[in-house]
Amino acid sequence: MKLLIVSANYPPRIGGPASSVPELAKRLAEKGHKVEIVTLRFQGFPAREKKKFTVHRVFHFSKKPEKTSTLDNIVSVISMALKVRSLLKKENFDLIHAHDLNLSALAALIGKKIAFKSIPLITKYTGDLSLEFLLNYSKEEFSKVSKKYNTTKAKIPPKFKLLDWIQKRLALASTIITCPSEFQQKQLLKHGIPLKKTIVLRNAVDLELFNPKKFQKREEFILYFGRIVSWKGIDYLLEAMYSLKSSHPKTKLKIAGTGKYLPELMKKTQTFGLQKNVEFLGKIEHKKIPALISKSILVAMPSLYDPFPHGMLEVLAMEKPLLATKVCGIPEVIKHKKTGYLVKAGSSTELQKGIKELLANHGLRKKISKNGFKEVHKNYSWKKILKEFLALYESIKSNHCYK
Repeated sequence: MKLLIVSANYPPRIGGPASSVPELAKRLAEKGHKVEIVTLRFQGFPAREKKKFTVHRVFHFSKKPEKTSTLDNIVSVISMALKVRSLLKKENFDLIHAHDLNLSALAALIGKKIAFKSIPLITKYTGDLSLEFLLNYSKEEFSKVSKKYNTTKAKIPPKFKLLDWIQKRLALASTIITCPSEFQQKQLLKHGIPLKKTIVLRNAVDLELFNPKKFQKREEFILYFGRIVSWKGIDYLLEAMYSLKSSHPKTKLKIAGTGKYLPELMKKTQTFGLQKNVEFLGKIEHKKIPALISKSILVAMPSLYDPFPHGMLEVLAMEKPLLATKVCGIPEVIKHKKTGYLVKAGSSTELQKGIKELLANHGLRKKISKNGFKEVHKNYSWKKILKEFLALYESIKSNHCYK
């Protein structure tokens, strides 16, 4: 089978999609399938990389993975679309797999249109485009934005309505949309996407890389890793650390990742006087994350919105306790005090309570760590998920199921 993958998120960018795309490509190639990837080119990276699969990197205006703007996005779509067209003209691919329902899907759709190809398009739904834009750029608190957005009578600004319209058109133009969680599938249904166009296909974790037996469990600090954006709720985690300062003065928090919200968090750390308790590690390579998790006593994911965080599975695979919020698709995996510890989103008080209980109760940490480890090995291994991907690909290729 010949597969063309389109993804604006790919290393050196960080995050779930950026790490899962090369992993999927590698495993497909190992099964004998021909895989080519179209992504963005950043400073220090070649235009073409030949591994077990081929990576084509196209022009990106800023040339920096952490920087993006409207102009960057427009240029990215055009660049990727032209490369998709070029590749489709040269080779007969069986299908295209776009790894987000925005830039990548738009580039894939335009590329196949201008190449005059009717090739099937699979799109992965990673998150709601207009909601994320609202969270990034609205001056309102998250609770107000979320309530406004999820209400049928919501007054959504025109430009965000446009994003909703574009996302819906891309979904309808796709042959099938894969959703890592039931939550994401329901979101698509709310937007008027037919159920028959969606399928729940979970994320997978690399159990060879995230193997706790390869590392020493030191239990030295609380860890957050991921993108530094407003909806990740890291400011509530800082407030919880401030409240814990008097009772747990030696407890440390390490924050790994980059993003435009980082200066705001660093400022808050100084305001709270937490310079000795909080350390910002900056960008960490994905392959170094397992060692970092192994040194933590627990990992905190205080998200206000997170469709299905890939890092959640990585923490469970490393047999570490995860403190997370009851939002989106997280409760589909994390069951309170069984496979993790759940708290209300946007509450520093509940985060503080959860941290204190987990720090004090070694038995509880051990219990949820073991259960989480079993859960991820049973349901989120690449061996299992790859079979599901291949079954989907074959069904679309043969046109037996999805039209």
